[in-house]
Amino acid sequence: LISKFLESPHAPSLEIIIGIVYGLMSIDGVEEIMTKIAYSDIEIVFGELAEEVNSTSNGFFNPEKMTIFINSSLKGDINIMATLAHECTHGIMTITYCNGGLPYCKFDLYSEEKWTDIVTDLKKNFVELDKIIKNVFTQYEGEHLHKVEMIVRIPHLRTHFCKNEVELRNIKTKYPDLSDFFDNV
Repeated sequence: LISKFLESPHAPSLEIIIGIVYGLMSIDGVEEIMTKIAYSDIEIVFGELAEEVNSTSNGFFNPEKMTIFINSSLKGDINIMATLAHECTHGIMTITYCNGGLPYCKFDLYSEEKWTDIVTDLKKNFVELDKIIKNVFTQYEGEHLHKVEMIVRIPHLRTHFCKNEVELRNIKTKYPDLSDFFDNV
């Protein structure tokens, strides 16, 4: 896994990369995503995102190039880790389910209905949502993108709050259906 980071010319130092990888491998659910990334064909590149996409975001997964781009101007280990967890989850959902980044197989109607209900219920409770979850509805348009973006919020939140046990417990309490769905995909 570490070698995937080192190949990028704008990657952080080896010491930082090792810390990031060990940090991600210690987070519930994220360690599985990172292990799958290690054995996948997905590449990880640090650089200016403007080179690849018209975006000011922290990261981007390009399914055609099988590449995760991480903005090299992103500061702070936790921000880099949360962005990596987020984008790596996009990558793994895309290659695992072959359904445009959705967290279920195309013909799994039960999971599709369950996932649609979870995302719809979250949208109904918009005011009570954490900012990271709210961003799904404020930064992306359309039900399909809401469904694609929502699944990556649990690893993003778990990583963002990895050093705060109270917030980690709150994720499961505040978003039980979302957490359970992620844990079972």
